[in-house]
Amino acid sequence: VGDLSAFRRLTKLVLDGNQIQHIGRGLQTLQMLQQLSLSHNRISNCRGLEGAMLPALTVTAKHASANYA
Repeated sequence: VGDLSAFRRLTKLVLDGNQIQHIGRGLQTLQMLQQLSLSHNRISNCRGLEGAMLPALTVTAKHASANYA
């Protein structure tokens, strides 16, 4: 996920089904983000979400895994 700093007030982000493979640091600028959905992508780990204060994180699909290492 690339630079999203123009959307700092965003509270919900749904990126389902976009063939995303890496999260990256683009989400770290979204300080008001409360809900993130990354379902049905090709994410193999959750690097890039370190320090994010997300009350709701949805990552589900055959190609997703919840590996924070």
